[in-house]
Amino acid sequence: MSTINPTPTSGKSDSIYKTGSRVTGMFSTLDTDTLVKSMTSGQQARIDAVRQKQTRQEWYNEALTSVKDDVNEFLNTYLSAAGGSSMLKSASYASYKTVTSSTSNAAAVSASSGAELGDITLQINRLAKNASISSSNRISRNGTEISASNTATLGSLALATKLEFNANGKISFAINGKTFNFSRDTTLQNMINTINNDETANVTMKYSRLSDSFTITSDTGGPDSKVQVTNLQGNAFGTNSAFGIGEVSISSTGTSVSSNDISAGGTGITFDDTTSLEELAFAKALKFDSSNNISFSINGKEFTFSKVTTFREMLDTINNDETANVTMYYNKSTDGFTIMSGSGSEGVVIKNLTGNAFGTNSAFGIAEAAATRGTDSEAIINGITVTRSTNEYTIDGISYDLKKVTQGTAEKQVTFSVDRDYSATVSNVSKFVDAYNEIYTKLTDLVGEDDLSSDYPPLTDAQRAEMTTEQITAWEKKAKSGLLHQNKELVNLLANIKSAFYSVLGGVGKNATEIGLSAAGYFDSNAGQIVLDEDKLTQMLKNNPDEVIRMFTNGGSSAASSEQGLIYKLRNSITAYTKKAADSVKTVKKQINTYGTEIDELEDKLGKLADRYYAKFSRMETALARLNSQASYISQLFQ
Repeated sequence: MSTINPTPTSGKSDSIYKTGSRVTGMFSTLDTDTLVKSMTSGQQARIDAVRQKQTRQEWYNEALTSVKDDVNEFLNTYLSAAGGSSMLKSASYASYKTVTSSTSNAAAVSASSGAELGDITLQINRLAKNASISSSNRISRNGTEISASNTATLGSLALATKLEFNANGKISFAINGKTFNFSRDTTLQNMINTINNDETANVTMKYSRLSDSFTITSDTGGPDSKVQVTNLQGNAFGTNSAFGIGEVSISSTGTSVSSNDISAGGTGITFDDTTSLEELAFAKALKFDSSNNISFSINGKEFTFSKVTTFREMLDTINNDETANVTMYYNKSTDGFTIMSGSGSEGVVIKNLTGNAFGTNSAFGIAEAAATRGTDSEAIINGITVTRSTNEYTIDGISYDLKKVTQGTAEKQVTFSVDRDYSATVSNVSKFVDAYNEIYTKLTDLVGEDDLSSDYPPLTDAQRAEMTTEQITAWEKKAKSGLLHQNKELVNLLANIKSAFYSVLGGVGKNATEIGLSAAGYFDSNAGQIVLDEDKLTQMLKNNPDEVIRMFTNGGSSAASSEQGLIYKLRNSITAYTKKAADSVKTVKKQINTYGTEIDELEDKLGKLADRYYAKFSRMETALARLNSQASYISQLFQ
């Protein structure tokens, strides 16, 4: 047996032997402190013994708390409905997979809990669009980009049409009724951020260096989405827009692009049925190509007019064209043109080809632009027409992400098959079993650990002072061994959670071994742990998934044992243990405090005992001092 003879600790009782103002051993030359320590060693030994008991209880408390925390973590993670990997959640068992009958990229379909198994036929007639307006041609001076970065100021942008500011150095415009004001020192990024963060405007504005163009898109989808742009000061938008976007109105009622103040002198254009295009008095002269023509396209339809074409003929030709599907007219009150989309049209897309009717320095005051009306998506799912304001939606547990129109294509419709994904379920069960085995093995090791406390009691402070750090670590490792040796509550817990796997589960008359969960053999290296037969579990899931799920999750904490699933049986056992462990921790803490009180009382007695011995030695020193003084006096008499 290994033993270390107890020696007095340092700590509070050690201060008793620090004499301070006492003058000891001056005449007797005795080591008074050592003598007092020796004479009070019996009392000190009693203090050390109680302190060792207290330390042992503190270790026991730490061990109990650690185990309680470990099993609580397992419970909260896997056995609680709110746990991150809860085996009570239907999602742990109800994983799904979707398989398409072709390599189609027209849509992405995924299934979740509650999805109906079987085939889905999907025909996409139309994709949802948000209302948007963009400059449909490059707007920079050099045809590449208006600035190297978005930190450039508005006043420094290299635009083909110079950005003009008012007398106060401001530009002003409204988007969906919200007015914005910016100075020439405002950076491009700051302007974009201000617009995009405004809830009233409800749009997203972007500048693309790839296409060298601005785009403004509604943040709301479907036919009710809108983008309405009105220029107020300067020429960011509107007539001869520096940003390449005229005044635009896109709403559920239609799309229109307009201009104003385009006549020379600002008094309006005067014309009759015979007035030709070259006779019109625009503020910016209408220029023709070398063939004396102007040409442009509206919604993909190209128009070419000569200088002698009458103004009325041009308007009638455009307005009567079914492909363009717009109405164009001149409004004398605003001195500008308006082009409105027709019924069924998705918007207005204008591109200038020759001359300058539209585009940069447009005589008509309208920049090239692509104004697109918002639309709902339309799909036929299993014969039922579905319209939504977005391309992504979920119906009956199945999520659809529409990407491409199939109507009128060779593909026409896509077929998806929805089935259970048993591999995901097996993976979840496997992770649960691994976590169970980890906690089961840890608890089994603690219960079976040898109790070496009689051979290795806690060290006193004095003993620790005589040992190296390595020696202390090695000693305390053995001293803490077996703190939970054959702990009654832990032994019962292990028996209960192990028996759960062999009991009837979920009211189906079967135990866990019949779905592939069985204990390893007694002589196996992993004896007692649960071994998962993934093939068997997979087959049982395919044969009767609902029965397997019942065996895991049926019943509740208060249900009859035969009706409870495995998870509730384990949860009840662990919950019962944690309650008992919490009570044990309270009891141990009380015992620790009791020992603390006892130590204080013993140290008080030690202090009084030491004081009594010091008083005796002090009287002895006083007597010796008197004798010494008398001897010195007598000696002087004989000199």
